[in-house]
Amino acid sequence: MPFTFNSISIFLTCYSYIFHWKNTTYKIFTPFGGVVKKAEIIGNQRALQANFWSDNVIQIRPSSFFLSMVKGIPVSEPDLNQVENYISAKLEEAMHFKLQQAHKTYDYKKLQKLGQQGLDLHLMKQCHELLRPLKLPITSAHGDLHMENIILVDQKIRIIDWSMYNSHGSFITDYIHFYNFAEAVKYDISWTIAILKDQDYLSLLAQRLNTEPVLLKAIYTLNRITGEASQFANKNLMPVHQIDKYNAVLNHLVTNIKQNV
Repeated sequence: MPFTFNSISIFLTCYSYIFHWKNTTYKIFTPFGGVVKKAEIIGNQRALQANFWSDNVIQIRPSSFFLSMVKGIPVSEPDLNQVENYISAKLEEAMHFKLQQAHKTYDYKKLQKLGQQGLDLHLMKQCHELLRPLKLPITSAHGDLHMENIILVDQKIRIIDWSMYNSHGSFITDYIHFYNFAEAVKYDISWTIAILKDQDYLSLLAQRLNTEPVLLKAIYTLNRITGEASQFANKNLMPVHQIDKYNAVLNHLVTNIKQNV
C-alpha cells in the first residue's frame, strides 16, 4: 500500500517501531520518540545497577536512530506459570525492603505542572494528602510492568522497556500494574477503569501491608499518571481525554478514601 499523507502522519506520531533481524531486536524511534529513547537508555542503565532488577535486565546498545538488544521470545501460554511465580517471588523480595512513606514514589511537583493541561489540582492534592500515612517498600520500579514487557531469553525471564523506570519507586505499584493491565486487556478497558474494580489480589496485598485496597489504588494511580506524563516532551501534546480519565479516577478514589478510611 503506497504511503499517503495520513499514513505518514500516523508513522511519525508513533514513538517507536520494533524490528527483529536474526538474533537481534531493533527499536527504531521516530522524531516524536526522542524523549522516550533517552528515558529508556537511562532507565536501562539504572536498572542494570539495581540489585533488585539486574538479573532480569537485557542491556541495550544505543545508536543514533535506534536501540538494539538480544532477541527474546514472547511469553506463551505454557510459560504463564513461570511468569506468575516470578512476580510472586519479586513481591516476597520487595517485602523485605525498608518501608518508607509512599508519596516518595512519585514527583508531586511534576504532577502539579499537569494542572496546565487540565488535571484537577484540588483532587490531586487531596489524594496526595490522604496518602501520607501509607508506607511501602522502596525497591525502585520498572514503571510499566506487564506481560508484553516480559520476554524469555534462553528460557529465562527478562524485562524490557525501561523508559518509565523510577529509582525511588516501589515494586508494589509494579505488582498492581501487572494485574491491572491484564484486567484492562481482558475487558478492553482503560487502566483507569480497571483499577476501580474490587480485586482479590489487591485485598490480599493490602492485608500484607496493613492498609486499605483503596490507598493502594491511589498510590498506583499517582505513579501511573507520573509515568505516562514523562513520555511527553511537550505536555501540551497529552490528549484531553487522557486528562479527563485521570480526573475521573482521582475523583472516585478521593471520595472512596474519605468514606472508607
